[in-house]
Amino acid sequence: MSKQYVVRVMGKEYNVSVEEVSPGKFKVKVDGYELEVESPIMAGVTTTAKPATTTATETKPSGKPERREEKPAPTSAPAAQPTTPAPAPTPAAKPAVPTPAGGAVVEAPVPGKILKVLVQPGQRVTKRTVIITLESMKMELEIYPPKDGVVKEIRVKPGDFVNTGDVLAIIE
Repeated sequence: MSKQYVVRVMGKEYNVSVEEVSPGKFKVKVDGYELEVESPIMAGVTTTAKPATTTATETKPSGKPERREEKPAPTSAPAAQPTTPAPAPTPAAKPAVPTPAGGAVVEAPVPGKILKVLVQPGQRVTKRTVIITLESMKMELEIYPPKDGVVKEIRVKPGDFVNTGDVLAIIE
């Protein structure tokens, strides 16, 4: 039986699955990459490596995650080492955002922080209406809709950090 975790490392979440293959040997999957790791066995007791992050979420069958704090256990045994080098996780492909019929999606042109959201759903806008102010590299960028229309949805709020291509708003 494998345990499922969502682990956050430097603000990015990874899906992790840990399955004990035999005493002291584990199969670990991180976002699709599989590793076999070993943990030392001392006096018939198997010690397991603790996650390297300070928080982990264990997925329960109910679908509702349970938060718990993980603290590294003091041990004289070395941490589990992968038997093969772990490939660097690749960013997950963003799900395609369906463009509403006759509508348009407003995406972040650069990574940055949302400073202001200047419109609300239901508000009529033109191609010259500033809808969002985004800060990137100490510059303020004004974000305009690609067409005239009505704001259907705003998907960000002031203080949010966005990456290039993240959906900010939908215009009908």
